[in-house]
Amino acid sequence: MGRVYRAQHVDTGVEVALKTVISMSPERMLALRMEISALRDVKHPGVVRIEDEGIEGGLPWYAMELLQGDTLAAYNRTIWHQTVGVTQSGITGGSAARMGELGRGPTPEESSEAPEEPPRSGFA
Repeated sequence: MGRVYRAQHVDTGVEVALKTVISMSPERMLALRMEISALRDVKHPGVVRIEDEGIEGGLPWYAMELLQGDTLAAYNRTIWHQTVGVTQSGITGGSAARMGELGRGPTPEESSEAPEEPPRSGFA
């Protein structure tokens, strides 16, 4: 649904994660707006804080606090390898290959719709 960039506020120098939609549709616009609203309403140390939001070039975006650490994809790879390593003796080659294919969508690198740069929003 969206693409996340590492960005820095032009005036303050604060680093953030900037999220925008990959392509425009009423459903995606509504989904991102609902996500922004939900995140603004939740105050919890386990939920990212919204720093700013807006629309640039007709596409909505929002900036949230930048978290340090592994990406979700890297974490999932680690868990997958640990799980397969522990249970590999009980999985046949064909089953393991099929399990690896479940739920796989295109990566950001494979997506032809994704813009190369974040929207111009006061963040660079």
